[in-house]
Amino acid sequence: MTLTFRYYSKEAATPDTVLLRVVQRGDRAIGFVDTIDFDNEDTPFYPTEEMSMPEAIRLAENRNDTGGPIMVKLEEDAEWDPRWGKLE
Repeated sequence: MTLTFRYYSKEAATPDTVLLRVVQRGDRAIGFVDTIDFDNEDTPFYPTEEMSMPEAIRLAENRNDTGGPIMVKLEEDAEWDPRWGKLE
């Protein structure tokens, strides 16, 4: 089964949205699974520990209690790898 993710947009996010941020560190992508803080415009994400993308994807799936889409935010030069799933 291929996982499907959605590009992050503030308008589409809800309080139960699981956000997977992807950051490029040299030649590898690092994942962060965040909670969105809708009451704080300066720091809209609670920072989490960086982890490999497979670990981050598993954690995002585990935190996705509602079964809704997991949203993805690609930071700076990060690129999505289709092996991680489908990004719409």
